Amino acid sequence: MRTETVLNTLQKRLKISVEVKKVTSRRSTHLVPFPVKSRRKVYLITKWIYNGSKKLKKMKKFKNTTSKALELEIMNTIFKKSNSYKFKKYSIRNAIQNRANAHFRW
Repeated sequence: MRTETVLNTLQKRLKISVEVKKVTSRRSTHLVPFPVKSRRKVYLITKWIYNGSKKLKKMKKFKNTTSKALELEIMNTIFKKSNSYKFKKYSIRNAIQNRANAHFRW
């Protein structure tokens, strides 16, 4: 696969439109869903892939180098089986659960 194709595929698989942030109001903290800007989307995709590869590298059964762990994470992301894909699903699920708190966003 060409590099551009892989990067486009990763961006399609891990694209996110909403994230959850903590907002303090009247001495209580609420998780509030916010829309994600395009630069932040790229940052989150990079962060999730890096953290997923770190998690793969730490596994005892794999004696991976960083480049090998990153390669495995990218390939698993393409097939929707990676840790970064789980991070995305968790973020979306958290935003859906806290959508009642959207009125705290200003």
